[in-house]
Amino acid sequence: MRLTTGRLLVLDDDHQVSSTIREMAQAAGFTAQSCTAADEFFKQVQQFDPTHIILDLAMPGADGVEVMRRLAQEQCHATPCRAVGN
Repeated sequence: MRLTTGRLLVLDDDHQVSSTIREMAQAAGFTAQSCTAADEFFKQVQQFDPTHIILDLAMPGADGVEVMRRLAQEQCHATPCRAVGN
């Protein structure tokens, strides 16, 4: 059953978690992509132009808070759905 539409981009350093969220979002009607690294994520922000974003806050390297700061600097207008933490 499709509940909504939009483009969801998931960032979680755990591939299994990011893939599972992506698949659940697709089942709910989203076009969804997932990333496991911040550099890949920011490329996808530009190319995929997400309407919604899910972030892992606890990641090595650029953590979720830093990613949110950069999204604000880049004036990303995607809606944050939920911050995932370990």
